[in-house]
Amino acid sequence: PPPSPASKPRNGTKPKTNGKSPTRPPSFSPTNLWNEQNATQNNVRITRPSHDAWGIKKIILVFSDDFLHTIYTLPWYQPSPTDPDSIGSKLHLAIQPILQTLQIRQEQVVRCLLAGLPPGVTIPIHHDTGEWVKHTHRVHVPIIVPDPSKVLFRCGPTEQSMERIDCTPGHVFEMNNQAKHAVTNGHEKEFRVHLILDYVNEEFFEKRKKPVTTRVNLSPGEVLTQTRRSIDRAIEAGTRPQPSFLILGAQKSGTTSLYEYLNQHPWVIRP
Repeated sequence: PPPSPASKPRNGTKPKTNGKSPTRPPSFSPTNLWNEQNATQNNVRITRPSHDAWGIKKIILVFSDDFLHTIYTLPWYQPSPTDPDSIGSKLHLAIQPILQTLQIRQEQVVRCLLAGLPPGVTIPIHHDTGEWVKHTHRVHVPIIVPDPSKVLFRCGPTEQSMERIDCTPGHVFEMNNQAKHAVTNGHEKEFRVHLILDYVNEEFFEKRKKPVTTRVNLSPGEVLTQTRRSIDRAIEAGTRPQPSFLILGAQKSGTTSLYEYLNQHPWVIRP
């Protein structure tokens, strides 16, 4: 699990130190997969703005842009044909039994990560948005939960109807992440670690005529350029045709809907 903080933070804030020096984070180690420096050098650094602000640790294995245009497999999930002891080989092998039990083919997975929720931290009530959410199933696999009674995970159509979900390790559950949900790790010292899977139905890619989804294996240390909805590889900068016009807008101003309306026209090519 991720190294525990020196004291108990609340709602994503940093722990209080009472004038004393906080515990130093562990030094960089290639075997500490939770370390951001290690992920940047040997995996690929991906930001999750809200979750990062809440202090949630992450090991990202598969990720996609919000429109499911491109699905990226990160180095730590790429099995080596010659080295069964590589991180990619070991993690890939470790997750296969979960996929087999759930009867999910690897090709259906569009996002896969390990998330470490720090002790004393609450992820407030929210719901996920984006085109990908409409087409995916969200599965949680509790991996490390020192005391399930101290983890309050709730989900429901409305804030008033949210119900508690058992987070005992081994209790795998699917949740509707378009619904309201929130979680609190009430443990005083230990992280809560879940494997989070997002997958599509088998027929999704067959029925989807446009755009064609591309799968890309990223190289260790690659740099990605991210916006709220898109992910692009820095090595491909300048290789695409420049747009003939841009649509600018603030968040929640309808620009995503306008984008989708324009793409319904037969003369418009979705990027």
